Amino acid sequence: MPAASVIESIAVTGFLTVAAIEDIRKKSITRRLIAVAMIGGIIYRLLNFDTSTVGSILSGSAIGVFMILLSYVSRGAVGVGDGAVLIVTGIVLGFERNLGIFLLALVLSALVGLFLLIIVKVDRKKEIPFVPFLLAASVVLSAVFAAESFGWDFI
Repeated sequence: MPAASVIESIAVTGFLTVAAIEDIRKKSITRRLIAVAMIGGIIYRLLNFDTSTVGSILSGSAIGVFMILLSYVSRGAVGVGDGAVLIVTGIVLGFERNLGIFLLALVLSALVGLFLLIIVKVDRKKEIPFVPFLLAASVVLSAVFAAESFGWDFI
């Protein structure tokens, strides 16, 4: 795993940990946390500037922008904060890694949601914070990426 990827993974995991705690406790993520992380991510990208930096920032942010638009279309069924978090992770990680985290988080949240509906019998309208699933997905994918860079195979 290249040094830049390690730094990115640590930064994103730290950010997602704080955001997940806020999401669980308050069911929201503070604008201050988002702003500081976004500015930090942009500075990091600019310090590691190459010809694809602007494109990486924009494409990485696309998933978050989509989630924010989905929040407005769904009248808040999806949180704006979830989209803002995905913008931050997209700035740091780029589109492909951000998409991987997002898709794995969707699968994990769906599995937990089904468990809660079928086994625990919670109300169908119960809100489940999404950022903890983004954190879990980020940790899993970082571990898999690190293991592959050491030549370890899982299958």
